[in-house]
Amino acid sequence: MEIKGLSGLPAREINTLLFDLDGTIIDISKKAEILFYVRAFQRFKNYFNPISFYFSFWKSIRHVRTNNTERSNHNLFIERMAQFGRTTPQIIDSLASEMVEKDFHSLGDFFKPVPGAREAIVLANELGYRLVLATNPVFPRKTVLYRMEWAGLMPDDFLFITSSEDMNRCKPSVEFYERLLTRLDLKPEQCLMIGNNPADDLPAHDIGIRTFLVETPLSTKIVRKSITDQRLDARGTYPDLMNWMREGVLLAKMS
Repeated sequence: MEIKGLSGLPAREINTLLFDLDGTIIDISKKAEILFYVRAFQRFKNYFNPISFYFSFWKSIRHVRTNNTERSNHNLFIERMAQFGRTTPQIIDSLASEMVEKDFHSLGDFFKPVPGAREAIVLANELGYRLVLATNPVFPRKTVLYRMEWAGLMPDDFLFITSSEDMNRCKPSVEFYERLLTRLDLKPEQCLMIGNNPADDLPAHDIGIRTFLVETPLSTKIVRKSITDQRLDARGTYPDLMNWMREGVLLAKMS
């Protein structure tokens, strides 16, 4: 594992691990995205045609990703979809709930756990690390919980789980990380951000959070393109990360 700076860090300083979800813990197939769109449209067809639904959905997501208001990401999405569909937020919210509980929930077979992720999370909990699921909070909590379930994880595995209902900033905004740490009363130097997407996960470094990019079968190429990025503190596989955790706890006990 190539480490830039992390190897010399006193092990006891990092006691909180922030895990990304998509691509880091679980992978999704393109077929699932297509099926989700087709099934979701059926719920909204009284307010959109297929083309307007597609563009309205992704425009609303774009608004969420660039949210700079104090409204939750979820409420902002609902408001934008209601405007595009010329209906009420209450109707859109009800349809969106059905979309998540029925259409999204039916796609579990198209999500695959990233090898080694669950084992690393189990080990981290056994070693006493605090864990935060710092997924990009674009979608509702239930979609996050479903993906966790498909990855073999439980809500109790984490101190906190980000979702669109609970956050009003998204990656790659540094404010996402600032507000998350403030909410949990954490200091940046206590934390390690573990992800697979340089664009979304490396900005954590800008506020003093150390960063680790996981090399998985699907992410290795993009991770290795980022080795010269000064915001990258470490990269490697899940076994590399697990070895670092074991050594870190041992060093902390000896110090």
